Amino acid sequence: MFRLFANALREEAPQQPQDEAPPATTAITTTATSPQHFPPEPPRSPRLQVEHSRRLEEELAILRADLADQRGAYEAKLADQRAKLTAKLAAQRDKYEAKTARLEERNAWLEGTVAKRAEEKQWLERRNDALEATEKRLDARVGALEERVFELQAENWALKQENADFRADFDGVVGEMAALRRGAEALAERAHRALARPRAGDARASPKRRTESDTEA
Repeated sequence: MFRLFANALREEAPQQPQDEAPPATTAITTTATSPQHFPPEPPRSPRLQVEHSRRLEEELAILRADLADQRGAYEAKLADQRAKLTAKLAAQRDKYEAKTARLEERNAWLEGTVAKRAEEKQWLERRNDALEATEKRLDARVGALEERVFELQAENWALKQENADFRADFDGVVGEMAALRRGAEALAERAHRALARPRAGDARASPKRRTESDTEA
């Protein structure tokens, strides 16, 4: 359709070539000198409008091709970055999962250790209570034994005093017995001397009888 319209404009173009050229230049100059950079006004000639539209379509096609290339490049770049980020996130996820598994294992071990220490603490508390009770019983037993020792020491001291008294009495009795023994020995010696002394009737006895009496003695 654009081609037919362009051909029709080309057929009409030789009739007014000089009339339409200045407005295009003026439009170009105005756009060049315009500080606001507005798009140029379309030419008023139909032929120039067709050429202008054709140039715009070509530029639009070029821009679309550039945009398609840029879009493809950006999509490839984004896909590459996405793949890298996905791999990085997967590696980090594996790392964090492994770390989490180690931490869970460590936590389980710590919980087991804490439970074991709690059981040991309870056992030690029971053992401590038993030892304290035993210590109290031993203290009571030691107190009773100390009292018994004091009683035995008192009894021993009393027995020592009684033994000393008995010893004094025994020494007195031994002294008396020694004195009595010495007296008895003296009496026996005097009796022996008295018996051994010859009588007057015996002096006149025969020597044979004296010999017999000596033999009997």
